[in-house]
Amino acid sequence: MSDGGSALVGYVIEARTAYNPRWMKVTRTPVKVTEFTYTEPLEGDEYEFRVVAVNEAGYSKPSNTTPLTRIKDPFGPFDGLFPVIKV
Repeated sequence: MSDGGSALVGYVIEARTAYNPRWMKVTRTPVKVTEFTYTEPLEGDEYEFRVVAVNEAGYSKPSNTTPLTRIKDPFGPFDGLFPVIKV
């Protein structure tokens, strides 16, 4: 695969729940960070994530997916702790 000779623009992070086969973009535009906190998960759902690199040549193939991660707070009501996705 060729990068078209252009530098990295950023990464698009995608997620899906265990019960939905469709991937949704967590970031609508590419982000340049290599750690990203997903702030909109639904407590009780299980998510898997993947990352796509973007440059002027286009989008890369998606990365391998993360293991399913259940969003929960073991100590009671949701306290604002969100999963962190590392690139």
